[in-house]
Amino acid sequence: MTILRTAVFVMVFAMTLVTVGGSASAAPADCSNVGTPLTTCQPPAIGIGGLRSRGDTQVFGGLRWNFGDSVPELQIGVRYTQTQTNSVVYGAKLDLTTQLAMQPDQFKPILRLMALGGDRDVQGEAGVGIKAFAWQPVFAAGVQAPYTNIGVNYMLGGIWQPYAGFNTLGRVVGPRRGAGPLSCGSPLTLTSVAGSTIQYNGGPVTVDPATIVRGSTCANLTPPAPPPGPV
Repeated sequence: MTILRTAVFVMVFAMTLVTVGGSASAAPADCSNVGTPLTTCQPPAIGIGGLRSRGDTQVFGGLRWNFGDSVPELQIGVRYTQTQTNSVVYGAKLDLTTQLAMQPDQFKPILRLMALGGDRDVQGEAGVGIKAFAWQPVFAAGVQAPYTNIGVNYMLGGIWQPYAGFNTLGRVVGPRRGAGPLSCGSPLTLTSVAGSTIQYNGGPVTVDPATIVRGSTCANLTPPAPPPGPV
C-alpha cells in the first residue's frame, strides 16, 4: 500500500508540473480577429489619396531617316521625364545616332542632349550636341509622340538635316496616386501601435502584426462589461 500511495503521489505531482508548465507557455491574450482574443483588432482600410508627380527613366532605341538618305540611322538613348499632377511633362533626353551602312572612316555619330516639355502624348525637344570625329557642333529641335519622332539637326556652314523615325518611347507615364488616410468601421477605433502593443482597459495588449498598417490598427476599445452583481 505504501508503494501504491507513493506511485499515485508521484503521478499527481508530475501532472501538476505539466499543467503549470503548459499554463506558463500559453500565448498571452492578444488583439486580433482570429481565435479568442481579449479584444478585436482588424487592419485599417486604406483610402484613395491625391495625385503626386512621377519621375520615369527609360532606355530606348529606334531607327531614323535623314531626308534624302535611303540608309537609316540607328538611334539609342535614355530619357528622363517628370509628370506633374496636371499631366504637364518636362525632362531631358540623351541620344546617339550613327549610320547603319558605312565605311570605317565614315563613323561620325552624333551625340545630343535635349531638353523636352509638353504633355503625356506630345513633347517638344530642343538641345545641342556634337558630331564626333568631325567635331562639329549640332543644334537640334524636334517633336516626340508615342513611338515616332521628327525634327531637324543644324550644323555650322548651313547644313540642315531634317529627319523622321520610329523608336520605343511610348506615352509618358501619368502621375501616381498616393496612399490615402486610414479608416476603421464602427465600433472599431484607429489606434496607434507602440512597438507591438496597444493600451486596452488599463493595460497593454499584444497586437497581431497582420492587423497593423502603417503603425496603426483598428481596435475595439470598448471595455468589457462588468460582471453581474449578486441577485
